[in-house]
Amino acid sequence: MDGHRLRSRSRPVATIVASVAIAVGTLGSGALAQDPSAPAASAPAAPTCATPGGDLIMARDQEATSLVPWLSTGNDKIFLQENIYDQLVMQLPGYKDPQPGLAESWDVSSDSLTYTFHLRDAKFSDGTPVTAEDVKFSMDRILDPAVKADWAFLFPNVDSFEVIDPKTVVMHMKAVDASILNSLTLPGGGIISKKAFETMGEDAFGKKPVGSGPFMVESQTLGQDLKVVKNPYYWRTGQPYVDSVDFLTIPDPNARTLKIQSGEADIAENIPYDQVDQVNQTPGVKVQIEPKMVGWYLTLNQKVKPFDELAVRQAMNYAVDKDSINEAVLAGLGTVSNAMMVQNGLFWDPSVKPYPFDLAKAKELMAGSSVPGGFSFDVLLGKNNQMAVSGAEIIAAQLAEIGITMNIKQVDDLFAPVSKLDFQAAMWGPVDLTSDSPDDAEIAGIFLGYDPFWQNWFSSWNDPKANDLVKQANSTLDHAARQKLYSELQQYAMDQAPWVTLLNAPATNAVSDKVTGFQTLPVGWWRLENVCLAH
Repeated sequence: MDGHRLRSRSRPVATIVASVAIAVGTLGSGALAQDPSAPAASAPAAPTCATPGGDLIMARDQEATSLVPWLSTGNDKIFLQENIYDQLVMQLPGYKDPQPGLAESWDVSSDSLTYTFHLRDAKFSDGTPVTAEDVKFSMDRILDPAVKADWAFLFPNVDSFEVIDPKTVVMHMKAVDASILNSLTLPGGGIISKKAFETMGEDAFGKKPVGSGPFMVESQTLGQDLKVVKNPYYWRTGQPYVDSVDFLTIPDPNARTLKIQSGEADIAENIPYDQVDQVNQTPGVKVQIEPKMVGWYLTLNQKVKPFDELAVRQAMNYAVDKDSINEAVLAGLGTVSNAMMVQNGLFWDPSVKPYPFDLAKAKELMAGSSVPGGFSFDVLLGKNNQMAVSGAEIIAAQLAEIGITMNIKQVDDLFAPVSKLDFQAAMWGPVDLTSDSPDDAEIAGIFLGYDPFWQNWFSSWNDPKANDLVKQANSTLDHAARQKLYSELQQYAMDQAPWVTLLNAPATNAVSDKVTGFQTLPVGWWRLENVCLAH
């Protein structure tokens, strides 16, 4: 999520079963699947590039101050990590199942408790070989409680990693985990050079890391830019295509828009929804509208009355006209949410119906509740989240129609009071709460299966049926069975309305027509080794 990616201890969310390669955008119920323990038959072929070389300029809304994998969870950091580090298995454009990464193949025991990864011949950006010791060292950092790794919550079922020989590493499981392969694809699973880390120390390594991914950091000027250059030892022959990428730090969305329109940037991240049409009218520039696993919610703290009352929560869902918010805030580019889990996930079920706008139904529910005359509450929003503020203003006017007064309070750090349950309601989104994995296990585990830290995304909703469905769905490797369980969970959570579900927003990245091969994955990040720049 970022600010908090479902990643919110500054940070996230995530996980998966391997399915048959499915093109991005064809997600949903009924997807075919292969044995989740089996690696893909082959990694996808790289796109061709007629003009290798060139220096790509990308305008970003955030900058990364540290790139240590297990402690870096904001979108500012992890999007870069995906281009600096490799993982054992990887998320790649065009595929929903994990693809071979540093592990060119893997075997799984019959009880699914032992994964044996066979490493390819790969080198770090300093020219040293990637070994099983590096893999174990990197993953041990996540598993070590003393490290307090931000990504540790995604690996509760992993017991240990064992080195067999320089090219073979074994992952021992405590329990069956259908989502473990996709947990390994996440940036926190980036494999680093043990020798470089121990020599440099964490702080220096975080500024100039040694990974085996397509790029390596050349320089950084805080507040201005971070430049990466081609890793000359990258194992994918001929890639990356560009020589370097200069990530410009431009938090102001209007300034980023001007940068791409003027030709001073080749890619501009997160174009404001209300500026998409304008940018598309600029010669030589196109905004790519791509599906993304992002959610926009109004979190209701059920430890606060009357949010502990189902009728009140349902009434609020019926009273909010999501279509009007979509038009006003997202320029009509969003879709009404039908899930507490985000849309576009592997097991998201499009047949589940969202709450329609039904003012009469909302009034009927309120009349039968403990607060028929209405009530007042405060909603907390991040101070710099203007889209959320605009949406909240519309929601406040709509809730007033059923006697509810919603007072908007902007705070510098939204996570601090919310994580302590020191709030009545809070609004996240529309673009800052994203999943890290195509699998729904991460979101389900954080939002729907009660965890003492996440507390069902701080709603305090703790439902035995939902908890059980979450556990069942991640402890079976049968794809069809998981789909059935997640569909039931999705419908049940919508019925119980722990939140007011709003909209799902797409990615809006502007790209020059000089650029080919740029694609946003459903989890929000991009891999730039495939990008080709005409020059």
